[in-house]
Amino acid sequence: RGTQFQAAVPASAVRDRRVALAYSRQLVELSAQLPKVRGRSVLVHSLIHAYKLLDRLTVLSDLKPLPESALLGFHSEAYLSALKRVSSAGLEADELDSDLLEFGFAYDCPPVRGAFDIASLVAGATVAAAEALSAGQFDVAINWTGGWHHAKRDEASGFCYINDIVYGVLELKKRYDRVMYIDLDLHHGDGVEEAFYYSAGILTVSFHYRADGFFPGSGDSDDIGAGPGRFASVNFAASFAAVIDAAFEAFDPGAVVCQCGADALATDEFKIFNLTLTGYLDCVKLLLQSRRPLLLWALWTAITALAVGVDLDKDIPEHSFFSQYGPDFCLDVTPSLKRNLNDSTELRLLVESAVENLKRLAEALQ
Repeated sequence: RGTQFQAAVPASAVRDRRVALAYSRQLVELSAQLPKVRGRSVLVHSLIHAYKLLDRLTVLSDLKPLPESALLGFHSEAYLSALKRVSSAGLEADELDSDLLEFGFAYDCPPVRGAFDIASLVAGATVAAAEALSAGQFDVAINWTGGWHHAKRDEASGFCYINDIVYGVLELKKRYDRVMYIDLDLHHGDGVEEAFYYSAGILTVSFHYRADGFFPGSGDSDDIGAGPGRFASVNFAASFAAVIDAAFEAFDPGAVVCQCGADALATDEFKIFNLTLTGYLDCVKLLLQSRRPLLLWALWTAITALAVGVDLDKDIPEHSFFSQYGPDFCLDVTPSLKRNLNDSTELRLLVESAVENLKRLAEALQ
């Protein structure tokens, strides 16, 4: 058989780790209808099945849509009302009234029939995962259909209609005084950062690409939070290990949440970052080794295996969607031959600035 991806964590830690996956047929099939990621949740959960990973974790299957009373804990009533209208009308983007367009229902967030119900169910799954962590039932909880980090209080954005991450963080905040949010997506986690920009008890750390004209156009290194939340936002940091180590030391979170966007991989269609699967898993390993309750979002079979301590054979197993993994049928990511254009001095200064701000955060929290 082919090369295996090693879990590379202490055997005792893996043996004791309790992992839950928010999963139901309804959740997977409905979330697969959302634009941009159409069909993707079916693919990833089918691969999880094929690798027999469900035998190593607990499935949270009693999943319900987050009720509107709870959704009002972040999104505005006007926005939710508008989302329900575009979800039921079956309209095209060019048929929307101006009062609906102001809520972002165009371009990358077109009207989608049933979007309100689908996104509410995804948010409910995220909250169920967070509740399981808060109750002390599990060490790691996963919702691979979630992670919609761009949605704002009053606006759909970046294919995101309801920001399930915010609700997950708010649920964890009921139990833990401090929650750290980490964003590994190629794009800045602007919706989550904006939601907690003035919050001292929630640290947001976003590792992303920043350039003029690149969506969402936010996340500069000098965006550090404001008011009580000053120094509680970290952006555009260059070294994951150095910054995350400093964040754990300075902030000492009771729980950690991480959006594991796949577009940072070398083989993604953006072809901007050059991460391999091994490099990405190394980042998640550091979070697992912190032994804090960990909530994960996005679409990852390899991370599921890492969490439960299984070494995956890189040869894709036979299953219903096997043909879609051609031509090599391999769970692997080969880095491109593009030149590394990062400036080492600039990277060092970014890390030093982030670490210094985290020290200031620690002082402010004393």
